[in-house]
Amino acid sequence: MRSSVNLMIIVFMLLALSLISNIYIVNGSSEDLDKINVKASESYFIGPEYIEKYVYGNASIYVVYLTPKILYVYRNVYLIPDQTHYYYVKLLQDIRERLVPSYIFEQRAEIVRQKLFERDIKVDDIESRDEYINVSSQHIIVVEKRFIYIDLSNKPIEVIVRVVGEVFKDINASIVIYDTRLLRLRMIYDTEKGSLILGYKDRPENRIPGYDKMVNETGTVATRLLTVLENDFKSRGCKIVGSGLFGVSASPIGRGWPTLGHIWLNTTYDKCSDVVKTYVRGIVDVVRKYIPEDVPLLYYLGENMFETEPAVLIMRNDTTTIISETGGAQEIYKRYDEKIILMILVISLALVIILIMRILRSRI
Repeated sequence: MRSSVNLMIIVFMLLALSLISNIYIVNGSSEDLDKINVKASESYFIGPEYIEKYVYGNASIYVVYLTPKILYVYRNVYLIPDQTHYYYVKLLQDIRERLVPSYIFEQRAEIVRQKLFERDIKVDDIESRDEYINVSSQHIIVVEKRFIYIDLSNKPIEVIVRVVGEVFKDINASIVIYDTRLLRLRMIYDTEKGSLILGYKDRPENRIPGYDKMVNETGTVATRLLTVLENDFKSRGCKIVGSGLFGVSASPIGRGWPTLGHIWLNTTYDKCSDVVKTYVRGIVDVVRKYIPEDVPLLYYLGENMFETEPAVLIMRNDTTTIISETGGAQEIYKRYDEKIILMILVISLALVIILIMRILRSRI
C-alpha cells in the first residue's frame, strides 16, 4: 500500500515539474527578443484584411491588418484586391485544426498582454470563445476565436510577433493577432445607415425597406455597363470572368464583410484600370442615392482569375463562412471539453491532498 502511495506521489511530482517547466518556457527567455529574426512565410489579401503568417517554433501566428493596398477610391467606395476563395479556406482550416483550449490561450495571452505593455504596446482585448451567429432561421455561423486584438497602426509588428511567438512557441497552435481598426470598420455596418448595404439588420429574411429598389436599379445599370464597356475591355486584352453585386464575403471574425460588389479579371488590374474605374463609378453613383457617402463601402477585384462561368451579373447575398445542413442543423466542431478537464484537475488535486494527509497521519 505504501509503495503504491509513493508511486502516486512520484507521478504527481513529475506532473508538477512539467507544469513548472511549462511556466519557465512561457515566461523565461534566454535570448534577446530584438535579436530574433522574424519574417512572414506567407501573405495574402482577403478583401479589407491583409494577412501575414509567421511560423515561430511550433506555433503559427496570423497577423490580420487593415489592408494597405487600395486600388481606387471614389465617393468613399474602395476598390481592393481579393484572394478570398482559396486562402480563406486554407486559413480557417489551419486555425480550426490547431485550436488551443481556451483556458490555456487565455493564460498565455495575459502574459502576452503584460509583455507588450512593458514595451508600450496596448492589447485592446483578448477573445477566446466559440461564437454562434444566427444569419437566418436555417443558417448558423460557428466562429472559434483565439484572438488577440491590437490597433496595428504604426506598431512594430516584428516585436509583437516575437513576444507572441516566445509565449506560444512550445505548443502546436494557430494564434490570430487582429487589427482593431477592422473591428471599427465592421461596426459601421451594424448602424442604421450602414445596414442598408446588407439589406437587413439581424437576419436576411427581415429586409430593410428600399433595399430591393436599390438592388434592382443598381443591377440594371451594371448590366448595361458590362455591355457598353465590353469592347473597351477587349481592346486592352482584358476579360471579365465574373462579377456580382451586394454580397457578404468571408472573414476570420465570422460575421463577414458586406460588399458593394466584385469583379474578376483574367489578367492584371493595370492592363484595364481605366475601364474598371468607369464601371465602378457608374455603379457607385447609383448606390450613393440610397446609402450616405459617409458610409465606406468595399468593392473587390480579383486578378488572373480562371473563367469558370459566363461574365454575367450575379446578384448574391451569401457568405462562405456559413455552416448549414438540411433542416437547419448545426455542424459543431468537437474540441477539448474544458469543463471536464478542469474537473479532472480539481479531483486530482483533492486526491493529492487526501494522500498527503494519510501519509502524515501514518507517521504520527
